[in-house]
Amino acid sequence: MIDEAGYSVLLYELDDHAAEGSWAACDHKPGAVESQVTQYGERRLWSEVSDAYLQWVALGSPKYERFGLSIDPTGTRLWLDHANGPTWKVRC
Repeated sequence: MIDEAGYSVLLYELDDHAAEGSWAACDHKPGAVESQVTQYGERRLWSEVSDAYLQWVALGSPKYERFGLSIDPTGTRLWLDHANGPTWKVRC
């Protein structure tokens, strides 16, 4: 929820085999330059999302239509423009 008091962001990944997993949380106040982030678990979810955002900006902020997904015996990959272009391994 976004209002004058600010907003909260919560990212989480639950492990199907145990009722636990990684999470990240942030409360943002309007006008604040920085906000504190708390992360827990094996994965640093906020760091992963932040890194992905910075890569997207560095690539010129391409629209979603330019992205594709390939799934084969070697794994799952997200790619830009074509399967032989820039790729990122997707954790499943």
